[in-house]
Amino acid sequence: MNSEHTVQEANFEQLTDAALQALDSRSRDIIVRRFGIGKEEKETLESIGKEYGITRERVRQIEANAKKELTAMRELFVSIESLLLNVFKDHGGLLAEHHAVDVINEKTGADVSPHTLHFYLTIIPHFTSAQPNNLFITHWKHEESLHNQIDAIVLIAMEILKEKNAPIPLDELVLAISKQLTTPTPDTHIRAALQASKHISKTAFGDWGLIGWAETSPRGVGDKAFAVLRRKGEPA
Repeated sequence: MNSEHTVQEANFEQLTDAALQALDSRSRDIIVRRFGIGKEEKETLESIGKEYGITRERVRQIEANAKKELTAMRELFVSIESLLLNVFKDHGGLLAEHHAVDVINEKTGADVSPHTLHFYLTIIPHFTSAQPNNLFITHWKHEESLHNQIDAIVLIAMEILKEKNAPIPLDELVLAISKQLTTPTPDTHIRAALQASKHISKTAFGDWGLIGWAETSPRGVGDKAFAVLRRKGEPA
């Protein structure tokens, strides 16, 4: 299946409904509420258990069994699986969830919710959730596509920003990182690593800087005023 057909056929809403309808009513309700599919918030094991008169452990068991059933239905949403695989390969095998949502929505022209994307990343075996570490926030990995420049990208970016001592445009930062990497690395890989970084973030003006700077983490009016002053060179 080529990538164009994959995008066209990856109708998240229809395929999600079809997969959920294959579950029994209680399992379906628990999955919908635990993942927050079509809702604003996810629900806890405790709140669902109280409504059904069962323990949180029993809710967890039903959820786990339902996820196994959904994983076994992979042929139903093979277009979504192929789309996600292509996206992760294009971005070096690592994506922060918010970044994955942006990329998927841009590719499909749809409005796929973070909850729905989280649902698919959870039930498709190719993807694993990685806990925060010294360089990255919680993110998703596709091990077969993961390259060995991920850590270097973030460490180089931090050094560049420390030397500049001010936020810079993303394109400028990506180019500077690319020049220092030991092997040629696509811009999409660099951008994905930056999006998942624990220490680097976009400012209100769209530039990128270190977390903790007034521009990226303003803690009050003073920080906001400083950010405006440094960008414009004069008080707002």
